[in-house]
Amino acid sequence: MYIPKVFEMKDPQEIYRFVKQNSFGTLVSTVEGKLFATHIPILMEQREGGSFILKSHVAKANPQWKELQDREVLVMFTGPHAYVSHKWYEEHQSVSTWNYTAVHMYGQVRLIEDEQEFYTLLAQTTEFYGEGFDEAPIPSLDDRYIQGMMKSIVGFEVEVSEVEAKYKLNQNQSKSRQEKIMAQLEQQNFEDSQHIARLIKKNLT
Repeated sequence: MYIPKVFEMKDPQEIYRFVKQNSFGTLVSTVEGKLFATHIPILMEQREGGSFILKSHVAKANPQWKELQDREVLVMFTGPHAYVSHKWYEEHQSVSTWNYTAVHMYGQVRLIEDEQEFYTLLAQTTEFYGEGFDEAPIPSLDDRYIQGMMKSIVGFEVEVSEVEAKYKLNQNQSKSRQEKIMAQLEQQNFEDSQHIARLIKKNLT
């Protein structure tokens, strides 16, 4: 990902928070020599020393898993984004742009073949995404149903070796321009626009 220095995010804790909040990611690898992408919910752990581990699963009918073992993959997470009109600058010589947030993670895949480890991953996934929905936890389901479900999916983890994080928030513009953009975004009836406004404000303080 192209990241000018002014837009680069390096704080590991901010990256961790970002992925947790935007955890529906895109897994990119190759299948039979061609680029292939799958959109999936992804859990992330931060281990001692600050390294990241990503965990998820795909349908066994999805051919992508067959070429994942010990291969490097790209996992992309996208966050809030918003259009920025040049009219907000109140300057004639200016152009519109787009503000956005994104994290790319690269790493090597290990397929989860141990049944208990895979079961734990599914339970953790249900617990994480089902919070607040009063859903039945995995352990409460019938064993035969769970076994049948596990046979139709494949679990995996990615040991992250490289992280690229980009927060494009008009940091390359003057403070007065950033404040004008923030004020305009705050007035938009879009959650993403208001979120970007909050990030600009946080970056300015």
